[in-house]
Amino acid sequence: MLVIEKDAIFQRLNREGFWNKESCLLITAKGMPDRATRRFVRRLNEEYKLPVFVLTDGDPYGWYIYSVYKSGSIKLSYESDRLATPEAKFVGVTATDIRTYKISDEYVIKATDRDLKRAQELIRYPWFQSDHWKKEIELFLRTKKKVEIEALSTHGLKFLHDYLTDKIHGNKFID
Repeated sequence: MLVIEKDAIFQRLNREGFWNKESCLLITAKGMPDRATRRFVRRLNEEYKLPVFVLTDGDPYGWYIYSVYKSGSIKLSYESDRLATPEAKFVGVTATDIRTYKISDEYVIKATDRDLKRAQELIRYPWFQSDHWKKEIELFLRTKKKVEIEALSTHGLKFLHDYLTDKIHGNKFID
């Protein structure tokens, strides 16, 4: 199951038949997920043992969206047992991806003060304490660069499919 932050990316992957090529479900909440979407993802994971991969932008807000699927939201922490999917894995864009996937500078966006403040908040959250997340957030804070999923199109329309299969099948996701 691929959970996608943005509806435009969901629509593109749907049109390209990603779901058919990769034998997966595509789901989007069009941004921050509501309770129903989170519960649906959790139930599909629990009841059908479907792995969950979350695709978001490479910024603190996208990373937080992933954490809401994986760990739950702060405001609804009392509902995390029903809504969170602890097995969710992150395949979204990271600060490291800018260099690894040679994303053109014309698609890289300068982080705002608000982005930097949000990243500083994230690094203190318990669910961002893994070495991998600390490294990504610290790199973001150091470089002050972010990218949207659409930046992967710098290599052509087919590249998003290649990027996702590389991350998923190459075990390059973040737990």
